[in-house]
Amino acid sequence: MKEKAISLTDGSELSIASESHIRKREVLKIQLPKEVSASFLLRFSQDMAAVQSKREFVATMHSYLKQLLSYEDFLVCTLIDGNTRHRTFFYSVSAESNEGYPVEDGFFPIVLRAQQILQFDLEEIHQTGQVVPSYIKNKYQKGINLIVTVPLRARKEEVGVLFLLCKDKNKLDPNVLNLLQAMSYSIAFTVAGILASEEIERREKEKRLLLSFSQAIAAIRSKKDLLEVATQQLREIFLCKDVTMYRIPETFSQNLAHVSSIDSERIVARILESEKPLIFSAHELNAEDNLSEYGQSLVKEGVEGYMAMRLIYGNRTIGVITLLAEKKNIFQEKQYSLMMGVAAQLSIALSNAAANEQIENQLVEIRRYKEQLEKENIYFHEEAVTTCNFSGIIGNSVKMQQVYTLVSQVADSTATVLLLGESGTGKEMIAQAIHTTSSRKEKQMIKVNCAALPLSLIESELFGHEKGSFTGAISRRMGKFEQADQSTIFLDEIGELPPEVQVKLLRVLQEKEIERIGGHSRTKVDIRIIAATNRNLEKEVSEGRFRLDLYYRLNVFPIILPPLRERKEDIPLLAEYFMARYAKKAGKRVAGIAKNVIDSMVLYPWPGNVRELEHMMERTVLLTNDLVIKQIDLPMIMPENTGINTDFTQIKPLQEIEREYILHVVKVCNGRISGPHGAAIRLGLPSTTLLSKMQKLGIRKEHVVEDQR
Repeated sequence: MKEKAISLTDGSELSIASESHIRKREVLKIQLPKEVSASFLLRFSQDMAAVQSKREFVATMHSYLKQLLSYEDFLVCTLIDGNTRHRTFFYSVSAESNEGYPVEDGFFPIVLRAQQILQFDLEEIHQTGQVVPSYIKNKYQKGINLIVTVPLRARKEEVGVLFLLCKDKNKLDPNVLNLLQAMSYSIAFTVAGILASEEIERREKEKRLLLSFSQAIAAIRSKKDLLEVATQQLREIFLCKDVTMYRIPETFSQNLAHVSSIDSERIVARILESEKPLIFSAHELNAEDNLSEYGQSLVKEGVEGYMAMRLIYGNRTIGVITLLAEKKNIFQEKQYSLMMGVAAQLSIALSNAAANEQIENQLVEIRRYKEQLEKENIYFHEEAVTTCNFSGIIGNSVKMQQVYTLVSQVADSTATVLLLGESGTGKEMIAQAIHTTSSRKEKQMIKVNCAALPLSLIESELFGHEKGSFTGAISRRMGKFEQADQSTIFLDEIGELPPEVQVKLLRVLQEKEIERIGGHSRTKVDIRIIAATNRNLEKEVSEGRFRLDLYYRLNVFPIILPPLRERKEDIPLLAEYFMARYAKKAGKRVAGIAKNVIDSMVLYPWPGNVRELEHMMERTVLLTNDLVIKQIDLPMIMPENTGINTDFTQIKPLQEIEREYILHVVKVCNGRISGPHGAAIRLGLPSTTLLSKMQKLGIRKEHVVEDQR
């Protein structure tokens, strides 16, 4: 006869006799009663081997036991919770509950470990006052007078005890006892098999529940959603009332109205120290915490059962999960492995949710910084546009800021730009800035000074020529417009173009095509035109020197560059810039400019604009031998409306003009030579130099007094 082995999920096996040779061997050791044939045990053994469920077990037991004796009921108590407790194996008609009892109760160990069947007269026990467990007293109170206990062993392993409950207090015949002893082996193997099957089914169900729970919380991204989903799942898994999760040290969430902090509960210390779940009743909690507010709140909420487990991520305890139930016996030790699996899953999910929350907070912070950075970039871009963002262009005056704004608005378009302003205001640099910040910046800007080209060659330079088109045209030549294809062409001094060239330029603007001198075909060009002039083109048009239609074509986006005298706040910046530039070029150490020199430069009108200032600083740096520029030789220019004779048709010696101008300035300064309001500051000269000049020119104090009279 073979044995059938049931494998458990933890690797252990429980062998169950599926044939009768083991049981036969046990049967042969006892003497069968005469009124029962030997086939009784064989049939019983075969029928018990076919039992698959508790229902079949109860039916089979009743069918055979009623042939042997008169009894009120029977039950089987099996060991649970690591053989520390026992409980009823099945529900029968008279079984009050399925509650477990401690093994070491003074009665169960005796009948479990007995080597034979025992019989107990409950009336005698009651009369003598012997101490017995409550479940034995309950039987006597229900009319049971005799209890027969049959220990059940399978392969020398204790499985449990068969209890026969009889109202007749007469003890059983020895032959019946021997037969029951023989039957106990089949009963034990059958019970063990059913228990093993139930354990396998429980563990398979546990796996399914854990898998379902894991899938339910896998996609959770927030702690709030995690609590909601976990609570719903755990209510179904453990049949509990509520779920509470805490993060250590902060409170994660509390579903019940707990008024005390988790850190103040002494019970929590036990939870955090335990490697397994802990099960309590509400009354036990109150006893542990001396009727704490927490324990009282559980009672008020109708909570009787309480199971808690710490949440561990890595080697760190990150929180606690508690399950709350209305019945105190809803949680059992056989649920420990399931609870530990749930806790492991929750620990990962809680850590992920906390990490995701941190990431979300960081992303929000990053987005906030990004938005702030974008705003700052916009601000700095606008600031740069209105200050000195373009290479070599210095100035942050209001008028220059307006120029920068216009440049930034037109740079990335293809519109024709007309730069207007006095000579030396930096029109070429603005043109370069427009090109550099446009989409054509990858190609070089082509520059043409229309005033510098010989009249005979200007058309060839701009449009190119074919070989032999005129004397000296020994080869084909590409003009500036072709060279500027897909780039920008800068036409400086556009007002100097002769009328015949203006016509061809108009065609370039209108048709975007050119025709070489001596050529018979037209070539398409993709160019962006920036023109510049210091002339008043409207006046040139009115006087017939400039075509009106060309003026309108060029004047699409005019930008007027202010003269330096209208942006005096930029003069110190420009002076410092040119000083550093030419000091480095000359290999001289010049660190700064004296304040009186800056003041005189600001007062000077700079008719040559920035170009004049640049040349003046270059000369001054070369003449300076000190670390700081203390003197600058500014030209003497008559200011407007000074009352001085400016009729230059009457030629005067330069010395006389200089004498009249100094005398006028000294008079305006009320005779003061030095000091912050003196003539020396106004003239941009050291007071000693001015006095020396006055002596050379014969200017004395009485001359000033006489003029004032």
